[in-house]
Amino acid sequence: MNLPPIPADIAERADILCDQFRHIEDDREFVARILMELGQGVHAGLTKRQQAAFDLLKSQITADGVSPTIREIATGLGITLSRAHSVMKQLEHRGLITMVPRCPRSIAIVGRA
Repeated sequence: MNLPPIPADIAERADILCDQFRHIEDDREFVARILMELGQGVHAGLTKRQQAAFDLLKSQITADGVSPTIREIATGLGITLSRAHSVMKQLEHRGLITMVPRCPRSIAIVGRA
């Protein structure tokens, strides 16, 4: 695999984090602690659209007590209905949400998210 060179400031931050968590022997815990330190946690690797959809979903559930419909998500993000459905399926595949097919307002955020 041909990876680009790492910028000096990123390499320096990586060294600091590696030293900070050097005592951790489990690879998964090490990576999880690094992601937590960077403030990425569960949302690491989400696209901007996925993150926007997840944030919209969280805020609407918090404000109204119910999840938005796919149509409301599409309107809120300014995307097509089919694209909104696709993004929600991607979030479901990642384990961040659950949905009940053909049941409006059935989107739920999974506990760890």
